[in-house]
Amino acid sequence: MSIVSKLFFLIGSIQLLHAGFSSYEFYQILKNVTTEKKLTLPKDIQYETILGLLFTVFSIFLSFDKKSYYPIHMLKRDDIIKGEYLQDISLSKATDVDNLIGSNPTGEVSYTPNFIDIHEKRKSVKQWIAKNPTNEGKKQK
Repeated sequence: MSIVSKLFFLIGSIQLLHAGFSSYEFYQILKNVTTEKKLTLPKDIQYETILGLLFTVFSIFLSFDKKSYYPIHMLKRDDIIKGEYLQDISLSKATDVDNLIGSNPTGEVSYTPNFIDIHEKRKSVKQWIAKNPTNEGKKQK
């Protein structure tokens, strides 16, 4: 964070704290005063709250590091990765394990059990039971 963003954050925080304390005092006084008019929060406290929020948000945006953009055809990528939160990954390295074990990472999306031909499936199960007679297979016949 730069000194300017820290200064804006300090000013915004102090303004928000002061606006909160002022509104608390106002409502404490309002409890003791009986009037027919409905009183609202004074404009100076409202303005102080808005300015405090603006200073705080502006300080957050000032605290971001400046990005520098490089052309796409640049071969050296070391400067681009410095100071970034995420590192480059190679898609082939990320999917090597899935490919080796025969796993489909998008299986839950591409697997559609409602497209299975149930009659064909029952026929193949009956053929398998006929080829592999077990006690359970004999009971089912």
